[in-house]
Formats: sequence, C-alpha cells, structure tokens
Amino acid sequence: MNILYYGLTADPPHLGHTACLNSGINTLRPDITFVQVTAKSPTKEDPAEDLHHRKEMAKLAFQKIRTFVFSDFETEIGSTFTIDVLRRLDQQFPGDVIHILIGYDQLVSLSDWHYPLEVMSLAKLIVIDRMASESKCPQTIKDGYLTHLGLLTIVDSNRQIEIISSTAIRKNLIRGAQYAPSGECMCPEVVEYIQNHHLYHGEN
Repeated sequence: MNILYYGLTADPPHLGHTACLNSGINTLRPDITFVQVTAKSPTKEDPAEDLHHRKEMAKLAFQKIRTFVFSDFETEIGSTFTIDVLRRLDQQFPGDVIHILIGYDQLVSLSDWHYPLEVMSLAKLIVIDRMASESKCPQTIKDGYLTHLGLLTIVDSNRQIEIISSTAIRKNLIRGAQYAPSGECMCPEVVEYIQNHHLYHGEN
C-alpha cells in the first residue's frame, strides 16, 4: 500500500497548499493520504494563530479534495518532528511504502531535519517545485543519488500560483489589505473564516 503524508502549518492555508496536495495525490495515486496541520514547524517561527483556527481553515481549504484524511499523529505522539510521525506510521503500517509531500525549500534544508538519514530510510519524498520566477530545481538535485535510489520525485507545480506565500498573506491581512480580491490566493471560505474570527490582527 502507498501512503502519502503531508504536514503544513496552514497559517493561513492558501491555494498553493491546495495545488501542492492535489499534485502529490495525482502523482502518487496513494491508497491513503494523511494531512497533518502541525502545531509548530521545528524549522520555522511560531505560527501567528492557534492550532484550532488553523485546522478549521485547512478543512475549508481542502474540502473539495475527497481522497485524504486529517491526522492527529502529533497529539498522539507528543512531537512535531517528522521523524517521530514516520516512526508511528511505520509501526502502524508495517511493510507499506510511505511518501512525504514537501516543498522544494524543505528539500534544500533536509540536512537540518531531525535525524534526516532515518527520515530517508523510512520514507520517499514527493517534492513540489514551487520556486519563484523561471528558476527550476537544480539538475544536480534532480539527477542526484536520491533520485537514482528511487527516494525522490520532483513535481512541477502550477506556475500561476507557485509564488503565493503565507507570510505575505499575513502581512497584507495585518495591513488591512484586500489580499485576494479575485480569489487567487485563498479560497473564499478561508477568507470568510479569517474575517469572521478576526484573525491576523495581533501579529507584529
């Protein structure tokens, strides 16, 4: 059985996240996909909004994608490290093939992950190339040992929305900017949720 795992902070979730998840599912055609809204990414700053709101926004953002389930592995194991989630998946699904869906920036910083070698021993990578402008994933990475070992698959994202940034969205929301007037950055349901719950007004 093929298993796909996608972790994100969803702070807030935008159409780039939706495209990433769709690309991963369409590429791998997994038997089951787990989506984890993480409490905190070990490699990023603390989220601006609490976990409850981010989970609710993610449910709205991904509601049209039927072939996945939200997971709560982090709460079960008491850890936000990917390696601990993979250990749990490996125990729960022995003998099955686990894939992690990540962005290109995460691939570049793979050596900074907690126990990166063990991560690679437990899972294969599905990498969404969301690099801005015309630059692509370097050929040295595409042709590197991870690819030859069958541990890495590079997927080009939708070039129209690949430069969407949660950080930029938050900054615009704080300034009171109408960041997505045409619905090109976040789905309307997420925009409405943010407005109704007065989110992203207290971030510095």
